[in-house]
Formats: sequence, structure tokens, C-alpha cells
Amino acid sequence: MSNRKPGSSPANPYASSKSSGSAVKKQRGSSPTKRWGRFSNTADAGVVSRQNGDDDEGFLGALTSLLDGISKWFRSFSTTRQVRAMQEPPTDAAIRGMDAIRAVKETQYTDAAHEDLLKELWSMLGNDKPYERVSANWGDVGFQGKDPATDFRGMGLLGLQNIVFLVRGHTEECGRIIQQHSAGFPFSIAVINISLYLNQVLTKYPGAVSNWLFVEPTPGTPCDHVAVFNHLFARVFLDFEQFYTNEVKKYLSAGGNPAFVIMQFNPIKDKFNDVIEAQIAAGSFQTTQVAEAMRAAAP
Repeated sequence: MSNRKPGSSPANPYASSKSSGSAVKKQRGSSPTKRWGRFSNTADAGVVSRQNGDDDEGFLGALTSLLDGISKWFRSFSTTRQVRAMQEPPTDAAIRGMDAIRAVKETQYTDAAHEDLLKELWSMLGNDKPYERVSANWGDVGFQGKDPATDFRGMGLLGLQNIVFLVRGHTEECGRIIQQHSAGFPFSIAVINISLYLNQVLTKYPGAVSNWLFVEPTPGTPCDHVAVFNHLFARVFLDFEQFYTNEVKKYLSAGGNPAFVIMQFNPIKDKFNDVIEAQIAAGSFQTTQVAEAMRAAAP
């Protein structure tokens, strides 16, 4: 029998369940911050979120600083190693090589001993006229005067051997250089200047250049030091000619007077020498030009 009082509404058996469900729904949806778990409110979540971002930026900054420090250390180490290499004394093999080059440089030209080299040079440079020891025709192949021996006076026999070696190995290229530049590129003077400069480099930087260039298969084993030097000279001379051509183009495009191109030779040569010394300091000269000369001269 029901205990319901008269006039009252019938009891709803689901009332408590709905109320409880609503309470649960309200509890679940009433505070969105609960979705953040450990954060009590959205403001706290934002603070921690910003802190996380700051932590990330701090980590990246620390990593960047670390990598920058490693890079600076490596550059410092490389520079120190290069400076030490440039200051190293010459090895016994390097001394023998420099002595051999100096001996050829100090040998002065004589007709009886060396005129065959001039005859070969005359022929290789495409001069179809009969050979003349003293002739204005030498000017057509890049010499300064009628007597080619005077152009080699500063470098002795080494200068003559250098130019003969260069033309033997690069006959067409040398012919092009002479024809292309005509009076704007003093061929024989360029040969002498590059030969002289490389001699200075060997003496100035024995540890950085001579020790690399004059390496004997076994200690004391004779090797053709002049052949190695000739190969290095030819490579550097052709590099200089390309450098000179580019610099002249810059000069003319900037409004330079074509009549004064010949006057740009010394400034361009000095600029090229600075480039070579920078390569020596960086170590690239040894691993390119010097290494190539050694491979080419290897038996």
C-alpha cells in the first residue's frame, strides 16, 4: 500500500538519478580547467605554458651558444695549426729542393750551353721565320726586347727553363695568351715575375710550402726538384693569367682607358700575390696547386 499523501505527485523513481546525472554533468562541464589536470585554473595553465616556451627558448639558446663555441674553438685550433705550419723550419728534403732551385736560378744564360732552349721556344711559339738569336721578332712572342736573354737576367737559367716547360706543356694556350693580350700582357715578364715570386714563397714559408713540395720517396733519395717546381710554376702562371684577364675586364668595365691596361700589370700582380698568400695561410694552396705539381712530377 502506498504512503503517498493525497494530492501529491507520484514519485519519480528516476528523479534522484537525473539529479545525480545533472550534477555529474555539471561537475564535468562546470570547470574547463579540470581538463588541464594539475592546473587549478586557466591562468595557471597560461603561466606554465609560457614557462615551457621560455624553457624551450633557453634550451635553444644554450645549444646555439654551445655550437658557436665549438665552431670558434675549431677555427682557433685550425688557425693555430696553420700558423705553426707556416713557422715550421724546412726539412732536410726541403733544403735540398730549395738549394737545387737556387743553383739553377744563379746559373746565367750562355749561348753555347743554352741556345738550344731558345731555338725550341722560337719554334714552339709558332714563329715561322728563320731563327735569329737577336731579333725584333722576339717581341711578337711576348718578349720585351730584341735579345730574349735580357728578359731572364733576374732569374738566370731557371726563368728560361720555366718558360720552355710552360710552352711545351701548354703550347696552344700560350699562343692564345700572347695573341689575346698582345701588348697588354708582357708574356716573358709575367713568367719572370711568377717564377721570382714562387722562389720567394719557398724561402718565406718553408714549413707551409717547401716541406709540402719537396717530399722525397725515402729520405735522401734524389728526386727532380726542378721538375716539381716547373709543374708548380706552370699551374700558378696559368692561374695568374686568368686572374689578370678578369681584373682587366673589371678595369675596363669601370671606365678604364684601354691604352693604360699595361699599367695595371703591377697592381694586378700584387693583388694576385695577396691571394696566393691567403691560400697558403688557409692551407688550400698546399692541397691544390702544390699537390697537383707533385702528382704531375711523379715518375
